[in-house]
Amino acid sequence: GGTATYGPFAVTASRSLPASGAAPDGLERLPRPADLSPAPILPEATTSGAPSALPPASEARPGPELEPGAPDDLPGDACASAAPVAARLTLRGTGLYFVSAADIAAALNLSSAEAQKAVKTGGLQLSSRGNDVSWLAAVDNTGLYFYGQAAGSLFAADNVYWLQKGSGRRMASRGGKIPSPVALASFAATSRTDPAELAALGMFSDPTVDYWVSLPLVGGNATLGSRTFGLRSDGAARTGQATLTVRLLGLSNTRSGRDHHVRLSLNGTVIGEAAWSGTAPHQAVFPLDPALLSDGDNSVQLLALLDSGLPYSILCLDSLELTYQRWYRTLDGALTFPAPASGSAVTVDGFSSPNILVLNLADPLAPRRLTSVRVEPWDGAYRATFQPDDARAAYLAIAAEAIPRLITLSADTPSSLRSRSG
Repeated sequence: GGTATYGPFAVTASRSLPASGAAPDGLERLPRPADLSPAPILPEATTSGAPSALPPASEARPGPELEPGAPDDLPGDACASAAPVAARLTLRGTGLYFVSAADIAAALNLSSAEAQKAVKTGGLQLSSRGNDVSWLAAVDNTGLYFYGQAAGSLFAADNVYWLQKGSGRRMASRGGKIPSPVALASFAATSRTDPAELAALGMFSDPTVDYWVSLPLVGGNATLGSRTFGLRSDGAARTGQATLTVRLLGLSNTRSGRDHHVRLSLNGTVIGEAAWSGTAPHQAVFPLDPALLSDGDNSVQLLALLDSGLPYSILCLDSLELTYQRWYRTLDGALTFPAPASGSAVTVDGFSSPNILVLNLADPLAPRRLTSVRVEPWDGAYRATFQPDDARAAYLAIAAEAIPRLITLSADTPSSLRSRSG
């Protein structure tokens, strides 16, 4: 029940703020999750018409220099005092990654021969959030591949993986009969745009929801009443059904009836209007003519109207979600897709090289490699045909040169409370 008083205090700034773009002391910028240096060739699968090797990596696709934080940038004595227990890997996007044996050697204080032997014998344990993660050895044991997942959290940009010496979980594989190619087909795909321009913290009571929205639109205002947002529809077949789901948020409440009125256009064509009241979220679903979609970028315009009798209207966009039919065709050498409901074989085209890997992603921690894949030249590129082994699973088909090399390895040596700093 007592009261303690402290102060007054005088505060004097002893130094200037860091330059624009620099990180304050004690903080560090997040490293780029991966570069696009070419990965070595994939282990040979049971294929038809596919060569067993790729051109040298330097000819296949040169990559940018390593970013700070990569193993090549570790101080010379980083591992001299104590052998690291594990290597820490961070990533942001979901997909297949390559980790080179050279980077593993640097992070775990191993020789190149020791790192390659650990890859060959399965002597590397990969885990994330306490779960073992399976991996696939590269040809000549020059590294390993694994399927990484984004953090999926509002409170963490990166997901963390740990690599250490130990009994590893090798990626399983499944063979079978190599199917014949089938005609190019399409599947239902989803594309989403989430503006992150304004943190509308006061508009949400659930701490787990995404509270980032667009900057406000002002109804009837010639300058602030209209916004255009990008929305992709890669590989759009421009057939079948397509819908656009628009999630909006009211920021004003005049208590005089319908507060907000929005007109939407897709690539210059009006597709509908939405109206609602108060400071509340609103969702509207618009059926689309699939012929309106472009193979790639689309523009969605929101025009905030001010209805008669209303003094003002302020609103924002939460998200745009497009469902459309997409061809079984790669973008930048990779495609993630569902199995056909019919259970038929799948042909994916658009690969720039014949060294192609197909994974069953039913368990993202332990993908299963499908080795019975027919690879053949097609229309100036390559196509791959395989028989899905699980109608409920998602699949990834990816060319070797499209697999990014993860460069965020760093040695992790646990500290000891009993040790004294020098």
